[in-house]
Amino acid sequence: METSVCLIVCIGIPGAGKTTFCTRVREELGQLYSFYYFSYDELSEGDYTGLGRRRIFEIVESKLNNIDVYYKPIVVFVDDNMYYKSMRAEYLRLAKKYNTSFLQLYFDVKLETAIARNKYRTINNIPDRIICEMALKIEKPQKYVFIVNSNIGYTKCVLDSFRNAVNEALQNPLKNSEEVPEIVTIESKIHSVDLVLRKLVGDRIKRDKTQALMYINKRKDVLEKIKRNSILIPENYKDCDLYEYFNRYF
Repeated sequence: METSVCLIVCIGIPGAGKTTFCTRVREELGQLYSFYYFSYDELSEGDYTGLGRRRIFEIVESKLNNIDVYYKPIVVFVDDNMYYKSMRAEYLRLAKKYNTSFLQLYFDVKLETAIARNKYRTINNIPDRIICEMALKIEKPQKYVFIVNSNIGYTKCVLDSFRNAVNEALQNPLKNSEEVPEIVTIESKIHSVDLVLRKLVGDRIKRDKTQALMYINKRKDVLEKIKRNSILIPENYKDCDLYEYFNRYF
């Protein structure tokens, strides 16, 4: 017996309502689907780096590789911001590897609404500045997408539309033969950025050797903030003047 599986990645800035929606879906549609839910906030264990996301990806892949047989379809939620398309590309490749269905939930929310919701968080509260930066940089998906209007409540109509989108996706599992976009990992991005930061530090020290320790520590601080998503790497970083982009942090 083969079990139908739909791998779903959630896309949206902090405060967009991703976790609330996933909870509501599991409560309301539990008779139709079996659910697995993987939350970045819950599984990262405070490791807000590329390694933290790699750990979660490996957990999800392990589940897909050892999926249990159910009499009803399985929905696998990955609850993360996923604001860069490169973050989603890994999961798209994973869906094709295991011939599962794939769906992207894009949470459309007003910036002020997301910021207001974020203020009520007792844990994982995100600075307003970071939410604003993510809102500017988020890459909206163009394919395999269901848009959730997060500015309104999750009504029966919204849930019905979501159910229809899942059922349609389940009828069209992906295949390995389909083209997969190139994946650029966060680790490779950080390495590229670090090379630029080292050049910045070297140039600053040439101007003023008395501040060498300060500039070295500044580089470490910038790298740490990048790993925590407090400073965002441009999505098109290969075509961007990274020297000029990160110059403002020095």
